[in-house]
Amino acid sequence: MKRDGGMRLVGLVDLRAAGALLVGALPVIAVLRRHPPRIPDRTYPWTSLVLLGAVEAAMLLAG
Repeated sequence: MKRDGGMRLVGLVDLRAAGALLVGALPVIAVLRRHPPRIPDRTYPWTSLVLLGAVEAAMLLAG
């Protein structure tokens, strides 16, 4: 389905954006499978809380 802006959408998914994310993620996945990072046990929960806070802030700012 084509919209006025030239975006190709399937439902609410922009196929070009989804494809770009996939193409960008594949090399990262390949590298990280060979050399996974070591995350200390104390860092992991704090990182999760920071990411959750960022998502909450983005949702509140989006209104």
